[in-house]
Amino acid sequence: MGEDITGKSVDERAKLGISVGFQNPAEVTGVKLSDLFKLCRGKSSEYEFSGEEKELIEAFKLTEFLGRDVNVSFSGGEKKRSEILQMIFLKPRLLLLDEPDSGVDVESLKLIGGEIQRYVKDSGSTAFIITHQGGILEYMDVKHACVLLNSRIHCYKTPKLIYETLKSKGYEECVRCQERVTEEW
Repeated sequence: MGEDITGKSVDERAKLGISVGFQNPAEVTGVKLSDLFKLCRGKSSEYEFSGEEKELIEAFKLTEFLGRDVNVSFSGGEKKRSEILQMIFLKPRLLLLDEPDSGVDVESLKLIGGEIQRYVKDSGSTAFIITHQGGILEYMDVKHACVLLNSRIHCYKTPKLIYETLKSKGYEECVRCQERVTEEW
């Protein structure tokens, strides 16, 4: 949005609408998932979820987890679904997602990719996704992609072309790529 956030603290960045999803979401003993979801909505623990919120929780297949401690004994897919829903409840303008497809089963990957795509489309937000596997691309309409190696961008092409190139020819092909990030990106 044209604002330099380099010197801003984490809480200042969060207030600007930036939300981060981690590769390995932490377990939080003693905090119920329902209470965390309510906190993300800015509500107290006594708050009753609205119909729309209940529908989202059900869409993420997390209804049965509401009374459990956050991420404790959750599978990889359950942790990622929980984290993505927390982010959506926060209504961020920018989602930074570190490997949302890591350790996730195919069914959860499809759900996560579809829900991120729906949120971005409906809210006008942006998602910046870091992936080493690329499987999430099958469930999202990604506009831009690049390959970052040794702190340099080596390739900037359509996401599916990059993904297919990596699968068939490896990263060395991206190192040879002469296309660079342009002013329009």
